[in-house]
Amino acid sequence: MKINIKSQKPKNEISVFIRKFNFSKPDWELVPDNILDLRKENISRYEGHLLDAVKLAWMASEKGKKFLYTKTLKTFLLAISVFFTLSFGANAIKNLEGNHTKSINAATISATINKIKQGDGMEIVESTMSAMFNKKE
Repeated sequence: MKINIKSQKPKNEISVFIRKFNFSKPDWELVPDNILDLRKENISRYEGHLLDAVKLAWMASEKGKKFLYTKTLKTFLLAISVFFTLSFGANAIKNLEGNHTKSINAATISATINKIKQGDGMEIVESTMSAMFNKKE
């Protein structure tokens, strides 16, 4: 069953655009800037298929390729910058925690070695606490 699209009255601007579009000699200047955002609401199924064909033809044209490459590059750069920002942030937090625990461990080990030689265990606790208080300042 063939549908004669020209005999029907256009419902909206998208229908008018689709009816005027010439596939054999497309004029890409007439294509709306938001062609990829056009929805198939309030148009017939046949017009929806033609709209998809126009979108596909536009993406294959030079203007469409340039747009898609630019959009892909922007998305890629945004994703990479978010990834590196999160990586550096996580690494910075990890290093802050690592430096703090390393200094406390070092103070505890040095106090432990000294106290093992002297036989007093209370100074291990004092050394650990002093290392913690010194690190916060």
